[in-house]
Amino acid sequence: TYIFQEFIEGQEFGFDIVNDLDGCYRAVLARRKIAMRGGETDIAETLDPTEYSSLAKDLSRALQHQGVMDVDAIEHKGRMFVLDLNIRFGGGYGFSHLSGADVPAALIRWAEGKPIRAHWLAAQTGITGGRISQILRIHGREGR
Repeated sequence: TYIFQEFIEGQEFGFDIVNDLDGCYRAVLARRKIAMRGGETDIAETLDPTEYSSLAKDLSRALQHQGVMDVDAIEHKGRMFVLDLNIRFGGGYGFSHLSGADVPAALIRWAEGKPIRAHWLAAQTGITGGRISQILRIHGREGR
């Protein structure tokens, strides 16, 4: 059995759609993917989320998830195509956090029944970040 999927060429984006613990939309954090490796975003730039809020609100309303939904999308000829939805923190959230968002703090406060700070659900735009990897020795023979 085979599944065929149309190839769509275009700019790839990542979104963190944030709902409160009642499943109500609170924010979207957006980024443009600049470099990818092995399915992970290596370099991304945070964007003004205003342009993507309509899509985010539609997905939020349809799924009524709690917390964060990681969304991958690609823009092709002026249309946004959703590629992947994960109702969890995704690998791209780190770029939003690096840029000032603090969704975990908001989730904790909501769980405590306390108000949140608005800036926890916003990221400074125009920040480019990169993921690094390095090899660390975990275990092995000494002296070699």
